[in-house]
Amino acid sequence: MPELNKTQGKLIHKVYFQDKVQVGRDKLWAYIRNKYPQAKISQRQVMHWLKKVRGGSTVVDLKGTRPSTISYSRNLLSGPHL
Repeated sequence: MPELNKTQGKLIHKVYFQDKVQVGRDKLWAYIRNKYPQAKISQRQVMHWLKKVRGGSTVVDLKGTRPSTISYSRNLLSGPHL
């Protein structure tokens, strides 16, 4: 898979940040494919670009909050309960 060239990189940056099309990989790729078919950007290229921009996450958080992590306390058993 080839890296994005400069024009492709500028285009995806413009679409994502200036046009505010901040969606997931598939919808972003479909938007670019339909609106800018001459760009020839693949889904994989969009995924790699999103990973760089979002710091490794390709999932869009629609509510703006991350799910809280649940911490469980360990139950260390000393032996069978009789």
